[in-house]
This record gives sequence, C-alpha cells and structure tokens, in this order.
Amino acid sequence: MPLSLALVAALVAADQITKELIRKNLTHPFQLGVLQITHTTNTGSVFGLFPGSSSFIVAVAIAAIPVLVVIHMRRLIIHKFQWAAVVFIAAGLVGNTIDRLFRGAVTDFIYISPWPAFNLADSFLFVGAVLLVAPYVWQRLRK
Repeated sequence: MPLSLALVAALVAADQITKELIRKNLTHPFQLGVLQITHTTNTGSVFGLFPGSSSFIVAVAIAAIPVLVVIHMRRLIIHKFQWAAVVFIAAGLVGNTIDRLFRGAVTDFIYISPWPAFNLADSFLFVGAVLLVAPYVWQRLRK
C-alpha cells in the first residue's frame, strides 16, 4: 500500500505541476510536430465529453476513490496490470477532481488532432482503463 500511495501521489503531483505551469506560463499555443501545447479548460469528463457536468463527475470520483482503495487493500486484484490500473485510475481521478473542486474546471493542454485537448490525469485514466482490461484481452487472444 505505501508504494501504491507514493506512486499515486507522484502522478498527481506531475499532473498538478504541469497544469500549473501551463496556467502560469503559456501565453500562446505552440506546435511540436503533431502535438500542440495549448491552454483550455474543460467542465466535462475525460476528453471533453459531457460538458458542464463537473458536479456529477466530482461526486462519481469521490465515490470511486474509496472503492479503489478497498479493492487494493483487500487484494481483489488478480494481475499486476490491474494493480497498476488502480494506481493510474486513482491518480487520474484525484488529479482532475482537484481541478474541479478548486478551479471549477479541469485544465487541459495537450492537443493531438483529431482528439479533444487533454491532460496528464486524462492520460492516467486512459492507461489505467487499458491496463484493467489487458489481462482479459490477453487471455482471450491466447485461446
């Protein structure tokens, strides 16, 4: 548990630091190949879905975080990918919930066309979801 908590804290810190750097320092978007660094806000869910739903999303995140802790503490995780998934999902939920609670919207800054802008916490949620289902997909592919 201490390692998991340390990893979640490190990921949340990275998310919050990058968002703060964007908010304080980015005056104009700039391009790095297909990647554009920009500053936008999002009152919806991951990748801008369901705009204006911050209150609902905060409620879901606040309910989900203890569930993730219980899953982890009761060792309901059956595969190491799922352990990592819980860490990434918890970090993503916490990172974006901090923004919603203290800023009223999530700071997004990574833009790769054609997807909506996103941030590190969104990326953590995506990676966590992939890691969560990866053992099941792998098992199906091996049959």
